Amino acid sequence: MIKIDREIVVARPPEAVFDYLADVERFPQWQPAIERAERLTPGPLAAGSGLRLVIRAPTGSFELTGEMVTVERPTVLAVRTLTGPAGVDARWA
Repeated sequence: MIKIDREIVVARPPEAVFDYLADVERFPQWQPAIERAERLTPGPLAAGSGLRLVIRAPTGSFELTGEMVTVERPTVLAVRTLTGPAGVDARWA
């Protein structure tokens, strides 16, 4: 298991930071291992919303599907994978 625990200060309101991080299509802009990301579930982002990620790895790219686990604007966002060769559980708070 790889665990990354890091804090940064962003000179923006918490709601603006949350909205940026919660925009699935923007995941590749701030997470270098993600080549592509897309939402699979229309409507407002909520727990259970589906997503598809293409991850860049040393052996090549692979696809994962996942879901939003927690969406508590503006404080907590969590995702987990459901299918694919790697398990990911990520939480931003």
